[in-house]
Amino acid sequence: MTRNCLMRHTVATVLAAALALVLGACSTAPPVQRPAPTDGLPFPPAPAAQTEGVTPADAPVAPSPPADAKPRSPTSDATDVLLVASENAAQSGDTRSAISYLERAIRLDGRNAALWARLSGAYLRDGRPALARQYANRSLAMAGSRLDWKRAAMLAIADIEEREGNFGEALRIRALYASERG
Repeated sequence: MTRNCLMRHTVATVLAAALALVLGACSTAPPVQRPAPTDGLPFPPAPAAQTEGVTPADAPVAPSPPADAKPRSPTSDATDVLLVASENAAQSGDTRSAISYLERAIRLDGRNAALWARLSGAYLRDGRPALARQYANRSLAMAGSRLDWKRAAMLAIADIEEREGNFGEALRIRALYASERG
């Protein structure tokens, strides 16, 4: 082979290998192997030992939540994760990220007045008291008969009053809402 022919062959081989790598990286994952359906059912039947002789009275019952437990929304777990992320961001001094996490939590659970109160506090720490007051008032309006939410909203308002120099009003609000009773 001549040198020129050898060079073309090497370049073609390298290009083919590169193309194979690129196309291989773009391919989808192999299909998951599933057991074949039995008797035309899409899933295997339950073992006979588990279903024979079990009556509804014998069936296991899920434990009921404690009587004093507050109802949780379906998005509570995701909201809790966002709250932890918000608290971590706030502790590290990244108030904007803390606000962003709280806003995402509110998109998931917008009827939770405590989230609005936390967002109020984050905006106050970010130096935006007008937005802080707006969200504290929204929290108070949404609190309804939930004393814990009303307390969080009023304490957020107390923080705003203090920041604006209304120390007497802030002290009065904190005295009223210092206990769990509100």
